[in-house]
Amino acid sequence: MSSHSRWVRPENLKYPNVFSKFVTTDNFNASKLVQYRIEDIPENRYHEACEFMLKNFVPYEPKMVARNGMNDPLLLEDYYDKYMYGLKQKVSVACFKRDSDEFVAVNILEVLGRNDPTSDIKTKSKTCVDNDEVVNYVLEQADLFNRHNVDYYLSGTGLAIDPQYRRRGIATEMIKARLIMLDFYNLELTSTGYSSIGAQKAAEKAGCKVDYSISYEELAKIRPNWNFLGTDTESYVQMSFKRYDV
Repeated sequence: MSSHSRWVRPENLKYPNVFSKFVTTDNFNASKLVQYRIEDIPENRYHEACEFMLKNFVPYEPKMVARNGMNDPLLLEDYYDKYMYGLKQKVSVACFKRDSDEFVAVNILEVLGRNDPTSDIKTKSKTCVDNDEVVNYVLEQADLFNRHNVDYYLSGTGLAIDPQYRRRGIATEMIKARLIMLDFYNLELTSTGYSSIGAQKAAEKAGCKVDYSISYEELAKIRPNWNFLGTDTESYVQMSFKRYDV
C-alpha cells in the first residue's frame, strides 16, 4: 500500500464475516428475547444499504433536521454517493435478527488514513458542503492521528436503526462490534463524530471517550454557514476508543 492510497481490505480476510451476536428484545414482542448478529454488508446489497440510510438516518440526524435535509434532492444524492463510497471499502456492517436477512441497522464505516488521497466525490448540496466543513474542523481540532499515534483508524459515516428496533441497545452493540473489528483488521483506533445525544449516549455505553466537543451554538459563532441550531442536541462530539484501552 503506497503512502497516498486508500486503505484496502486484505483479500485473505473472510468476507462477509459475522463479527458479533447479542440478545435483546424482539420488535414485535417486548417480553421475548431474540438473538441478533452484526456482519459485513455484502456487495449485492450496497444500494439497499444506501437507501436504508437515507430513510433511517438523514431524517433524524440533527444537522440535517436543522436544514430540512429530506426536502433537498441534492443533499439526498450527496449522501447516497457518500454512503456508496464508504461501502466500497468493504468494512461497513449491518445488524440482522436471527434467521433473517432484513436490515435492522446499518453502520457505514471507512478506514481513514493519515495520507489519504482527496475524495473524488463532487458535493452538490450547500448543506452537505457546510456539514463537511464542520466535520473537517472537528477532526482538525481532535487531531486523531497525532493524539493517538496511528496512521489509520476505523471511522463511522453514519449509523441508522430501523425505528421499530430502537431503544433496545442495538446502537451500543453496533459500536461495541467495532472493537472486534479492530482486532480483525489489525487496527488500533475507531473514532466517530456523534451529532445526536442518543448516539453520544450509545457511544459512551460502548466505552468511547471524548476527544473533542463543541456546541452547535459555538459552531454558528465561528462561521455563519455552520449554523445547525434548532435541535435538542447541544453539541457535536468526536468520540473514540482504542483497541487496547477497552
